[in-house]
Amino acid sequence: MAEGITESRGGSRSSVGLLVISDSIREAELVKDLLADEFDGVHLSTTDESTASEVQRLRPLLLVFSFRDLRAAEQSAVRLYASGLNDELQKLRSIVLCARADVRLAYSMCRKGRFDDYVLFWPMSDDVPRMKMAIHRALADASVPMESGPSAAELAAQARRLEDLETQLRRQLSRGEGVIGSTAEAVSVAEQELRATLGRLRSRATEGGTAALTSDGEPSPSHLSGELRQLDATLEHLTSADRAVRPLSQWIVEFHESIAPQLDALRELGRLADEVSCVILIVDDDEFQRELLGQMLQSAGYLLAFAASGLEALKTMRTVRPDLILLDYMMPDASGVEVTRHLRSVSRFATTPVIMITGISDREVVLRSMEVGVADFIVKPVDREILLAKVRRALAGYSSRHT
Repeated sequence: MAEGITESRGGSRSSVGLLVISDSIREAELVKDLLADEFDGVHLSTTDESTASEVQRLRPLLLVFSFRDLRAAEQSAVRLYASGLNDELQKLRSIVLCARADVRLAYSMCRKGRFDDYVLFWPMSDDVPRMKMAIHRALADASVPMESGPSAAELAAQARRLEDLETQLRRQLSRGEGVIGSTAEAVSVAEQELRATLGRLRSRATEGGTAALTSDGEPSPSHLSGELRQLDATLEHLTSADRAVRPLSQWIVEFHESIAPQLDALRELGRLADEVSCVILIVDDDEFQRELLGQMLQSAGYLLAFAASGLEALKTMRTVRPDLILLDYMMPDASGVEVTRHLRSVSRFATTPVIMITGISDREVVLRSMEVGVADFIVKPVDREILLAKVRRALAGYSSRHT
């Protein structure tokens, strides 16, 4: 069963997280009364000051905006997001109630991402069953966990890091193999030279006659016997070292062969990472600008998502995990600064780079944008080469933070 919905034994009622927002207590109570036979846990909010705190306190899954004036409903939604967005707020679904004369406007607002759905409600609560059905569907949708895994760019960055690990491992194995080979060769040469030295010393000892030797043919204590015994012991150590070092060379070879498939897989993973296309979200209320930016970026191989407003961008990011956001500074519902501030309060997007696009390049714009942590600026009209260079730089910085 969906989280936040608890069916009663009879299956006829649901306990939900639902907040009715209105500028009229009478209208809000009307909506609550119409839902009372099927839903428990319906709460009301009739002031902008209390709505944000109620959302934080109740953590509802769904908001129902009940305003006779659709523009007032839209502004209420904008102010709610402007009050401070967090992970919980971004999960919210929203339904706006409208009159027959405003159906087209309500549809347009939903298409633009202001709300998730609309219900024809006035003048006489025309379609209460439709409202209940919309609530059930919105609650089911809200209960589906939001995508919280890494983005394509983050996965690609980690893949490249593994590819670097593969290169370093191969280099270290090769170096180890060389060191072991050199050591084995040095031990062997030392062993041979020591045997030759012992042979010469024994020859010198025997040149003094048998009196200089013991009965078993070894030099007597007075003729180099101490030095010979020490050299014999050293030779024995070198021989043992030679026997110990030689298998290491074979072990290096066998180890290299055993991990070869895994190293090949890491190299292939790196190759695939180079083919990953980053996702860029373009947010601009000007359709021409969205299309223009889209053409510039699509030709460079990037995957694109679009939003015509700040609210639509925030709703889009419930299902799209962008690696970079191109954000217009001036938009009618929420400014680029406000949207960026909201993003920084959402853990999943706290480090997502934002490039602010503005038609006015002045000190205040720069300072306000820098305060909320934008990665860069682009001034309209947009130059393609400058755009691509700044996009590459922002994405490179993003990837380096995740490696």
